[in-house]
Parts: sequence; C-alpha cells; structure tokens
Amino acid sequence: MLAVLSCLVLLSQQSAEVWWRGGFLIGAGALLYAVARLTGRRPGAPGREDVTADGVSPAAAEDASGRAGLRG
Repeated sequence: MLAVLSCLVLLSQQSAEVWWRGGFLIGAGALLYAVARLTGRRPGAPGREDVTADGVSPAAAEDASGRAGLRG
C-alpha cells in the first residue's frame, strides 16, 4: 500500500509538460503498432517477396552446409 501511495505522490509532482510529452510518445507508439499490425509485417520476418511459390523462404531452403538453393 505504501508503494502505491508513494508512486501517486511522485506522479502528482510532474508538470503538465511532462504529461503531454509522455502522452504524445505513447500515442505515437500506439500508432506505429497499429500500422505494423495492419500491414502484417514483423521485424525479422521474411517479406512476401522472399517466399517462393511453394511457401518456403530461401533461408529455409538452405541445407546444413549453408549452400543456398539445395534441399536435402
């Protein structure tokens, strides 16, 4: 209970400018998240152009020796 009370006291000591900046940054992050979700792209995921007709990415088609395009 004391932890919650101390957090509320510290939050109440911030200026309005700090709250506006924080709100803006949270809003910008939410907007970027929504755009990323709607476009279906994730960092590190292969793009649609990186997938062959059979649904396998070129990286997944590499065999254990590291040579591209060979399947075991």
